[in-house]
Amino acid sequence: MKSRLLISIVVTLVLSMLFSTSDAHACTCIALTEREAFEKSSASFVGSPLKIEFTSDRSNLVTFQIERPIKNISEDMTKITLTTPVQDSACGYSFENNTRYLIHAQE
Repeated sequence: MKSRLLISIVVTLVLSMLFSTSDAHACTCIALTEREAFEKSSASFVGSPLKIEFTSDRSNLVTFQIERPIKNISEDMTKITLTTPVQDSACGYSFENNTRYLIHAQE
């Protein structure tokens, strides 16, 4: 009798662990200071989006007109295309045309 009770308790515990649910959370994007963002970036510049294209892998390709190169961008470079996730929950950013941005890009 005790062994049946013990087996029953163990089975109940195992099943409750297998079928228990937990809350799902979207990613949390790391908030960096301006200095941290600059230091971690592969390239930095000031620019405005010229073209925003949705891709099949849930990303946006954003082509920028470079107004002022800051880090690892040559003076003669006038355009650059970056990729960002479409969804904010994937730490993407919704760029708008005719808006000026300070970009700290990472590879």
